[in-house]
Amino acid sequence: MDEYEFEVENDEIFGGLIYKNVLGLKATCISVFQKNEKSDEEIKAYLDSESTEVGSYGHIYIDMCDNLIKSFCDGIEECFAEDDKLEKEEEKLFSEHLQSSWGIGIAWMKQYRRKCFEIWNSWKWYIKRECISMKNPYTYAALQAIHGKAMLVYAEIICLLENGFPDGAYAHYRSLYELWAVAEFLHNDSDEVSKAFIESIDSKSNSESGHYKWAKKSNRFTDKEEVIISNIVSEAHKTFSNNFDKPISNTKLKKVYTFPNRIIHPSAEGVFRRTSYATVEGVGVTFGRADNGLATPAINSSFTMYNITRLFLSVDVNPVSAIGIRVLDNIIGKKIAPFFEEIHKEEQQYLIKAESK
Repeated sequence: MDEYEFEVENDEIFGGLIYKNVLGLKATCISVFQKNEKSDEEIKAYLDSESTEVGSYGHIYIDMCDNLIKSFCDGIEECFAEDDKLEKEEEKLFSEHLQSSWGIGIAWMKQYRRKCFEIWNSWKWYIKRECISMKNPYTYAALQAIHGKAMLVYAEIICLLENGFPDGAYAHYRSLYELWAVAEFLHNDSDEVSKAFIESIDSKSNSESGHYKWAKKSNRFTDKEEVIISNIVSEAHKTFSNNFDKPISNTKLKKVYTFPNRIIHPSAEGVFRRTSYATVEGVGVTFGRADNGLATPAINSSFTMYNITRLFLSVDVNPVSAIGIRVLDNIIGKKIAPFFEEIHKEEQQYLIKAESK
C-alpha cells in the first residue's frame, strides 16, 4: 500500500521536481537580490516573510513562482499517456497478486450475487405460473426495490475488494446494512407501512427525520415525534434477534453496525485506523491499494446480502424460495465465510510475528 513520504527520494517524480525547482527558484531569487546589492539580512527578511511584497524587489520572487507553476501545469498533459501506461501496469501486477490470495473468495462472492438474481427470477416465475396473489403487495414491491438496490451495493463492494480498497468496501457495507434494517422493519410490519414507504419517494425533506417520516405509520413509533435511521436499525435488531432460539444480544448486533461507522467517519480513529494495515510499525497515513483486511467487509456484506434476499423471498414462502434460501445459506456458510476467515487468521498470525520481531 502507498504511504505518504515526507522526504523527496526521487527527483524524477512530479513532487520531486517541484521540490528541486523550488530550491533552484530560491537560489535564483537570492542571486538576483545579491546583484542588486541586497544584504543577507534583507534577503532573509524577504524569504521568511509571509507578505507578498517586500521592498521594491518583491515582484521578482512572485513572478518566478507564477512562471514555474505555469510551466508545471502546461507540462502535466504531456505526461498523460506515459503515466496512464505505468498506472495500468501497476494495477495489473497488483491484481495478479491480489487474485493469488483472495481470488477464490471474490469469485464465490460474484457467484453468490449471480445466484441471488437467478433464485429471485425463478421465484418470480413460479409465482406468475402458479397465479399466486400476494397477500402484502406493497411489502413485496418495497422489498423488491430494496433487494435491487442491495444487489447494486453488493456489486460495488465486490469491485472495491477486487481492486484493493477494503475501507471503501466497508463504507458501502454500512449502506447495505441500513438497507437490511429497513427491509427487516418493513417485513415485520403491516402492508400499510410499506405503502407509506413507497409513497415517500417524492419526499422533498432536507432533514433525516423527514426521509423516515413514513416509519411513523408503524405502531412501534407512536410515542416518537421524529424517526431517524438509527431508530429503525434498533427495531430491526429486536425482530432479527427474536428469530433465533438463543436471541443475539442487541449490543452485539449494534457493534456490527457501529464499527464501520467509526472507520469511515473523519474522527482520529477513522483517519488513522484501517481495516487493512500497510505496516506493522506505528501509525501510517495510508492512501493506496491494500492486499489485506478484506475478510471483514467480505463476510459481513455477504451475510447482510443473504438476510435481505431471505426477507424478500419470505414475502411468499413456496418451494422455490425455501430451496433458494437454503442454497444461499450454504454458499455463505460453507464457501465464502470459511475461505475469508482462514485468510484472516493467516493475516493476524503474520502481524503478531512481525510485531514481535
